[in-house]
Amino acid sequence: MAKKATKIEKFKRVRTVSNWILKGHAHADICHNVIQNWGLSEAQAKRYIKEAYKLFKEEALIELSESKAFHLKARIEQYKDLVAERDKIKQSKKLEAYKRIQMIAMLSNQINSILRDMAKIDGLFVHKVEHTGKDGSPIQFLIPSATEELGSDIIE
Repeated sequence: MAKKATKIEKFKRVRTVSNWILKGHAHADICHNVIQNWGLSEAQAKRYIKEAYKLFKEEALIELSESKAFHLKARIEQYKDLVAERDKIKQSKKLEAYKRIQMIAMLSNQINSILRDMAKIDGLFVHKVEHTGKDGSPIQFLIPSATEELGSDIIE
């Protein structure tokens, strides 16, 4: 029986197992390699595989979290810039009134778009799609019964 691995050694082994998984090795082959290379049991090899998948999940969540934070921060900076620009235009005496109103409306639309993006990033808006049949009619499903031919039952 092999001596207990240190935390660092175990982490390196789990990383190696995760690389084998990424390369497409079968679980049986990975178990065999763990047993042969490190003198561990099959049960321990399966735990290493499980930990490798757990590591994939943790890394994916961190990457997603970092990506969301980046996009949210970028939108916040855009929002601040547009609000400052809109406030400048509101105070401007150089522009004619109708031109000022047009520019304020355009900037307000952009600000609202950024706020919508930020809400989507935070998961507050869900994109919904409604599917319909031809010309907006309900979708028809064909469900064959046990005794009838395919297409004999139409259910809306």
